[in-house]
Amino acid sequence: MQWSKLKQLIELRFVEEMKGRALIQVTRYRKAHDDEGEIWLTLDGKKIYGASYYQKAKERRLALPADNGAVSADDREATDRQLAERGFEDQYVLQRALFLSLSESIEQMLASHHPLIRALAVLDRRCGERRLAKLAVDIESEHEVVRRAHALRRPGRQKAPGQSGADTVSSTPVTIDSPSP
Repeated sequence: MQWSKLKQLIELRFVEEMKGRALIQVTRYRKAHDDEGEIWLTLDGKKIYGASYYQKAKERRLALPADNGAVSADDREATDRQLAERGFEDQYVLQRALFLSLSESIEQMLASHHPLIRALAVLDRRCGERRLAKLAVDIESEHEVVRRAHALRRPGRQKAPGQSGADTVSSTPVTIDSPSP
């Protein structure tokens, strides 16, 4: 599936209040020797999550000992799993996970080991207030991008004039005056 179609299908699942505000984007570094790229999530034009091969490679070098070739395959796999849980992942792995998430239930998306998939599940219109309330119990142990997505959707916030639902961001209580006759 082409990236533009995948992006369109993912963003169609966002709650109404996030459409146009939350965007998922990808780029390829064509001049790089290995043609790698980056995938990122923006909110109101600000990057809140990004992952690329180069970030993961740098973190892997820092996490593994500097012994040339002395690291076992099991240690390397365990390190890669830990890096993925912290949000360091290759672009192609995330694109594959995004594609697979199209056929997953909201429960499966929330249980994913990819923080980006869990954040997209929180922004998904299938994720209702009760699920968000259950997620709030363990939100402090979640990745930063999941916490940010949850903060945008958390239940119990005030409604702003002209908007409905608990997805409205408001820092102060809003009073709505009734129209005069």
